[in-house]
Amino acid sequence: MALYAGMIANTRGQKSEPAVQLERGDRRFNAEAWSANPWYSLLKQTYLLNARLFNDMVEASGAAEKEKPLRLSRS
Repeated sequence: MALYAGMIANTRGQKSEPAVQLERGDRRFNAEAWSANPWYSLLKQTYLLNARLFNDMVEASGAAEKEKPLRLSRS
């Protein structure tokens, strides 16, 4: 909910806190447009939230380390 509320605020020219923060050392979204453009910001935050969800699901699955090589985030 915070994700879409922030996007709506951004489209109205209001500043809002992102729903999710980049992990330390993650440079994939360094370009100014990822933060300045409300639609790009929504895309970035949606990607980061989904990547975190998928990584958490893999960790919770109990799979052996060699069976989970795909990582969607920098962690």
